[in-house]
Amino acid sequence: GRSGPEGKEFLQTFASHSLEQGKLALAENRLPEAIASFDAAIALVPDGQAAKAAQAEKAQLYGRTKWKVAGKRDWERGSDGEWGADAKRIDGAYLVSEGDYENFVCEFEWMAEKPGAQGGLYFHYAGEGNPFDFGYKIHLAGDADQQGLDQYSTGALFGSDAPKKKVAKKNAWNKFRLTVVGPDTKVEINDEVVLETDVPVSKAEPRGYLAIDGVGGSFRYRKILVYELKTPSAKRQE
Repeated sequence: GRSGPEGKEFLQTFASHSLEQGKLALAENRLPEAIASFDAAIALVPDGQAAKAAQAEKAQLYGRTKWKVAGKRDWERGSDGEWGADAKRIDGAYLVSEGDYENFVCEFEWMAEKPGAQGGLYFHYAGEGNPFDFGYKIHLAGDADQQGLDQYSTGALFGSDAPKKKVAKKNAWNKFRLTVVGPDTKVEINDEVVLETDVPVSKAEPRGYLAIDGVGGSFRYRKILVYELKTPSAKRQE
């Protein structure tokens, strides 16, 4: 394998190539490919110029998905598209996506600001009413110190399927990614797969909205990206 200055130079060249691939994909509105290329550039040489440029390209995308405020929470806004829920519990407080999705990826960073804080992401939601009654939830919580795993742990399909491992960090930003293709549902926390399961999908209404949970409070979300995935069954956009 390559090592030393020559090896790093090779990686930097490869990272620059990934960055340019990402820019091209973005110009052609191929968002999944663009993000994958930017992520590759960042991973190859994290402190390199290409990585910094790729981070900047991704940062421009954080405002791309629009969210409607449901309920009476006064969300705090911050950099990187951050939404912050203070410690007060407010029933009915959600951020609902303006668009609906069928096969998609949703990724963001989240932080539980105290032990026991609860948040998460609903999907296949009807868009109105209680998301818990009309959708599925991937649960996120300030449970890093709790022993054991169950269907209410971070990364669980809430009330149904427990995650297979605990990887979230306490008092820190954690990475989250949900991938849904038909019934196939995969959850990653900090780049580790913690749940793979199937959820029933209505053939009559396979699409649904996303809703970020702001009920419990003491929870923050940032760097939110949502993009539709093309699948073999999806009609090609000409």
